[in-house]
Amino acid sequence: MEDYFALLELSRDATTEQIDAKIKQQVRTWQRRTTNPDLARRQEAERRVRLLAEAREVLLDPDRRAEYLIRLDESSRPATTPAEPIAAPSSGQDVESWLAQARAYLAKSDHAGALYAAREARRADIKCAEAWALMARANLAMGGLADALTEARRASDLEPGNPGYYFVQGRVHEQRGQLAEANRAYEIAARLNPGAEAPRLAAANIAALGDSPEEALPALEDLFENSADKPKVGQVLANCLVQVAEKVPAQRTGDGYLITSAEEVDAMERLLFRARQVTADRELVQRIETIAGHVKWAKERHVRKLDTAGGCAGVVAAGAALVGVFAFFWFLGDFGPLPGLLALFCLAAAGGYAWWVWTPGHALNRASTQPKAKSPQAKKSQAKTPPRKGKRR
Repeated sequence: MEDYFALLELSRDATTEQIDAKIKQQVRTWQRRTTNPDLARRQEAERRVRLLAEAREVLLDPDRRAEYLIRLDESSRPATTPAEPIAAPSSGQDVESWLAQARAYLAKSDHAGALYAAREARRADIKCAEAWALMARANLAMGGLADALTEARRASDLEPGNPGYYFVQGRVHEQRGQLAEANRAYEIAARLNPGAEAPRLAAANIAALGDSPEEALPALEDLFENSADKPKVGQVLANCLVQVAEKVPAQRTGDGYLITSAEEVDAMERLLFRARQVTADRELVQRIETIAGHVKWAKERHVRKLDTAGGCAGVVAAGAALVGVFAFFWFLGDFGPLPGLLALFCLAAAGGYAWWVWTPGHALNRASTQPKAKSPQAKKSQAKTPPRKGKRR
């Protein structure tokens, strides 16, 4: 059987506009070759023009395209064996019986059996939207995403008011990585059934995984407050909160970020605290605790390194302490109040210096990201170095 999609170099889920444009392009190409003096080439060009005319008649008509896809699918795909034998439906109830069997197989995760029964229902009534939708669900579970998308679209075309068919279409798009298309399908499903939670949650989850996860938080918080399945919604909400928390730090590195201010610490703490409240998922809780550990380090105080604490911090602190001790013993020798005042001053200076060295982690991160100033000698040496001229070729 001739595969018109392979002839046009298109996937089976190509749109009508894509098919029409490709046919016109190839017709122009092959039509010019029908006058080739070489007999073999002329015959091949004539064959191609004839096939393109057939493809136009079949693929641009929705009903004929659906029938063609069935025949093409059955001719190219090996017979699918269900996990359990399928009983033949009674006469007079072909479509409904096959649909019932397909639903039962899907409920048991026997996707091969569901696909077989749904195909039989479609064979009995090619315009049965549910048969197309059940085939899409079975193919989606088995990884046949191209076929699943074609089938889901066909179900929606046959019954455009059914939100479930758009939801299946959104799931297929999401598995294919087509997040914008998936979001549009979920929005249609939610609009057709405003009370349904699944399409709203799926759309919010896509937004949470995008570049602006903070935009999904209001919808997710509303879903969580009113949901009957709080663990499921809470997991999506917690994941979104973590995504937003990790976007807070302004200083980005090659593989992460640095927390460089107290404001960032406060913002991340609030988001992570809320994330802990709404989920009990073990892996997600572990991830939250890991990030919380980084935030805690940035919040607590640490001893600065010498190069970030004034160069010779230890020497200055030790000198101040020694002067203080000397002045203290001098004060005990009753040499007047001046040594005592000197001792207090030295101890206060040593304490203040120690407090300055003892600094929050976010300040250490900020100091580590600031470019170091070049020495005057380095600047002078750099100024004297003439620019290297490129060689002409």
